[in-house]
Amino acid sequence: MPKRKSEKEDEEKRRSKIQKLEKRLERYRSREITTPPNSNNHIEQQGQDEIETEAEAFSILEVEDVTDEGVDSLPNEVLMALGDENAQEKGYGEDIHSDITKRMDGILMKGLPKEQKEIITKNLLIPANMMLLEAPKLNNELNAILSSSTKTRDKLLEGRQQDLGLAGASVLYAIHKLSRGEDKIDIIKSLGDASRLLCNLHYEYTNMRKKLISPHLDKSLSLNLKENTRSDFLYTKLDETVKSLAAIKRASSALKPKPQPQTSTSGSKNCSRGTPPASAALPAPHRHEGPGTPATAANGQRPCQIPIENVAPDAREAYPGGVHLIRQAFSRRMISESGVDVMMASLSANSIKQYSSCLKQWWQYCKTNKVDVFHSSVPTVISYLSSIFYKGASYQTLNCHRSSLSLIIGTHIGTDDRVKRWFKGIFKLRPKMPKYENIWDPSIVLSYIKHWYPLEKLNLEKITKKTAMLLALTTGQRVQTLFYMRINNIRFTEDGAEVIITDILKTTAPGNPPPKIYLPYFREQPQICPATTLSAYINVTKELRHVAESNDHLFLTFKNPHVSATTQTISRWLKQVMADSGVDVSVFSSHSTRHASTSCAHRGGLTVDSILKAVGWSSRSATFARHYNRPLINNVSEQVQFARVVCTAAQNT
Repeated sequence: MPKRKSEKEDEEKRRSKIQKLEKRLERYRSREITTPPNSNNHIEQQGQDEIETEAEAFSILEVEDVTDEGVDSLPNEVLMALGDENAQEKGYGEDIHSDITKRMDGILMKGLPKEQKEIITKNLLIPANMMLLEAPKLNNELNAILSSSTKTRDKLLEGRQQDLGLAGASVLYAIHKLSRGEDKIDIIKSLGDASRLLCNLHYEYTNMRKKLISPHLDKSLSLNLKENTRSDFLYTKLDETVKSLAAIKRASSALKPKPQPQTSTSGSKNCSRGTPPASAALPAPHRHEGPGTPATAANGQRPCQIPIENVAPDAREAYPGGVHLIRQAFSRRMISESGVDVMMASLSANSIKQYSSCLKQWWQYCKTNKVDVFHSSVPTVISYLSSIFYKGASYQTLNCHRSSLSLIIGTHIGTDDRVKRWFKGIFKLRPKMPKYENIWDPSIVLSYIKHWYPLEKLNLEKITKKTAMLLALTTGQRVQTLFYMRINNIRFTEDGAEVIITDILKTTAPGNPPPKIYLPYFREQPQICPATTLSAYINVTKELRHVAESNDHLFLTFKNPHVSATTQTISRWLKQVMADSGVDVSVFSSHSTRHASTSCAHRGGLTVDSILKAVGWSSRSATFARHYNRPLINNVSEQVQFARVVCTAAQNT
């Protein structure tokens, strides 16, 4: 609302009056400084000015009072449009019954007991028409490339999201029962279950915030706050805890003896400022004997060098994870962050998972024996491997430990003659034997699934298992390859089906691309024809792929929801068919289909070179001869021939 003309004139007058008062005050202050204090005129003038100043002060107050009273307040409709004034204090609602708060406060402080939570989640079900309340699962494609720590974190979030969905379902059930006028007690129980789940989630998120903050705190403070409960703040009486901890530190430092000055030895005469040589600075297990170690001088002493930074883990320090250790090892070799990212991409998710288990044991060993994680000598590594060996580790397990240590310490660990000699001794003491001495006959399984015909009359479970087994036996591929078969990469011709693998497999390397798989039509026996069965399976699952999350993969689960089958699921299918056929699955795993098919092809007259190319081995690979080419169970033909030859030779003499 614009001001009236009279109001503007009054305001200008007040401003000019204030300016005059300010000028008078300035003159009064200047006379007070220049006039001598014993002057009578000064006294009289001072008294007169004081009177004038007091009068002017009253006039200022009057002006201010008039100004406050003169301003019109805003209309009520404008004030209502602007809303209420912000309250200075946080408002709370009406108190809840004490019996309810006692139950919920305990959950908010200590969480829901595991047994109670299992009972609640077991009895609560997601409504069939509200399936979106269920936490979405991680895609199989992402599961294969993400690190173990990321997948663990996602699993925790998925669990919390599932609890949130169950709480929402419980509230919806209560609303549904209320609308139908059902029993009041059932409605209260549904709302109570939802409240307990929500309070437990509140408690879990409090702990999550503490875990995010804990790494940024002092280690001793973090340990002291581990059992600290929450209040209005995240930690209760944090200031008192900090003060008491500081007092303890001061007292402990006062009790510690003062370090004695070290005297220089003959081995440090050549070092500047009396610094001992690096070889003397570290105990024997810490000395780095890999490539780049300074040569020993003629007098038997090493030349002076900067001591290697000791990174023996602290007794209270938790294992940071395999990915962190490997990245840190690469960074310590003067590799940039972008370079480390590329180097980490060379390791598959399964390799990192396997190495992480070995590196965790190495971390614990270094923590116990105060050994440098990244700069350890060969004798120290052999001592560590020996401790693992005497705990019952096999040759394969020890070999995995050697590979993981070579990754973070250096390749000299694997090529050192002492390590090689030690592993030869391990082979003598605990020899590495082939997994299978003999193998089952594929005709047993083929004869069994041959009766699953005609294909049009099979249910989804049988045609899925039959397709998986036929592809495993007729291609000789791993389950990983079956998993990466995609609908868009399958083409049918007059002679059969061609499957192109575009994903990176275990054997994929520069010069050894993923294989192209050909499945011919076996028209003599259509009951076990792989190409015909594959075509029928694709037609059966065609409608299911429109609703599946990952409809590009060939194999889908035969139970709702029809999603992409994992490698573990496909392996379970193969093992179930083997068991139903009569194969001893307590001895043979699902991977034995690769042994059975390749050995059968070799017995049928196929050359080794052809077998190597068909199943994806390199031409120089000895894997087939060492591990896969096995005789059939109870096959004594070679022994019989040997005995006959010997007997025939004896008969001729």
